[in-house]
Amino acid sequence: MRDELGRFCGGNPPKHKDKCNCFRCNKQSRKGKVSVNWKGGTSNIRGYKLVLTNRGYMLEHHLVWMNENQIHRIPDGCIIHHLNGDKLDNRIENLQLMTNGFHTTVHNIINNRRYWGKNQHLNRR
Repeated sequence: MRDELGRFCGGNPPKHKDKCNCFRCNKQSRKGKVSVNWKGGTSNIRGYKLVLTNRGYMLEHHLVWMNENQIHRIPDGCIIHHLNGDKLDNRIENLQLMTNGFHTTVHNIINNRRYWGKNQHLNRR
């Protein structure tokens, strides 16, 4: 393998790890907390915060709700809903367990109010 300067690496990383900057030699030193991409064990996907646990990455609002309610998993067919709509506001006061169906209904009502305005639905026929 070649390092970033084009020098050939003999291939035995433990013997010359300090001397070479090739991918093979630095592979182990760029993982986890020493990685340039390390963000403290957190990530963000579709606006939700993920946290690295011993079980892998988990949604932070799920962890907060499960810890508060002292259970190990969210019941099947249920969702943790952010009451104020802010996906990063994971305070327990902002989280509510609801069924998938009710969650869909809540978001349909919210979306209709955004479209028609708060009082416009009263004049609609």
